[in-house]
Amino acid sequence: MHITIDTGDWGEDAPQSHRWATRIAVHQGDDGGCSLMDWSAEEQKEISMFTPLNRDDVLNSDYAPQLWACVDAVLMNESRLEHIRQ
Repeated sequence: MHITIDTGDWGEDAPQSHRWATRIAVHQGDDGGCSLMDWSAEEQKEISMFTPLNRDDVLNSDYAPQLWACVDAVLMNESRLEHIRQ
């Protein structure tokens, strides 16, 4: 499963540089866990509403702990993902 975490200022007048999105792959089963995904070059060309963050943008950044806290919150609290928590 893939999820996208959108963060930053998503107010109507906020610039693209104040909005970020990061893709996460969620792996189930015995080897379960999460990993950061990159946006393809084609996708990045089409994006104008936010700044796409790739793996290297997040790893070892001040933002990383906040991102993983968001991922944990989504996986633990989203009722549509209850089958993953079992």
